[in-house]
Amino acid sequence: MRKEGIRGKLLQIVLLPIVFFGISIMFLGVILIYNYGKNSIREEVEATAYILKGCLDLSVQGDYQYKNGVLKKGSKNITDPTLLYQIKENSQIDTTIFWEDTRIITTVKNAYGVSAVGTNADKKVVDCVLQNGKNYFSEELGIHGVRYIGYYTPLTNEDGDIVGMVFAGKTSSQVFKQIQWMLILFVFSYHRIFAVTFDENFSR
Repeated sequence: MRKEGIRGKLLQIVLLPIVFFGISIMFLGVILIYNYGKNSIREEVEATAYILKGCLDLSVQGDYQYKNGVLKKGSKNITDPTLLYQIKENSQIDTTIFWEDTRIITTVKNAYGVSAVGTNADKKVVDCVLQNGKNYFSEELGIHGVRYIGYYTPLTNEDGDIVGMVFAGKTSSQVFKQIQWMLILFVFSYHRIFAVTFDENFSR
């Protein structure tokens, strides 16, 4: 009985630091995976914005023009939103082409399915991208009543004049679902490994 009591106390002394260490490692892993997930989303939407911009720039030579609801590059009408919807179908990333600060072609819709065409970009975005010619990324965008994580980049003519913007983004709900699945897989895998290790060392 005394030996069993001593053994139990020794197990407690050894076990508590191991459990604490295991929980600490798990929380650290969760934080790292969460940050990795957010960084991956940023890279994804940034790359998509540049790909769309590149497709527009390389489609035909000439300057962008917008008049009477028609966007042209040179003499070619590029108002067709097919490319944007193909991007949406393949990647679940929404994209938008702005003329100045106004959405003229977009896959963004609100919760009721109403298109965001004709709505305006936030002042912070306008100041950064249109006024200063810089790229803009945010994890907290409110677009047409929907929360987004997205990236904006200037749309320029051949002389460097900024005439609009290109946007690519994912809804916050989509992003958190992706990260949530990563976290669930990590926690489940870690729990299994910890449980097996614990059984092998303390069930004897």
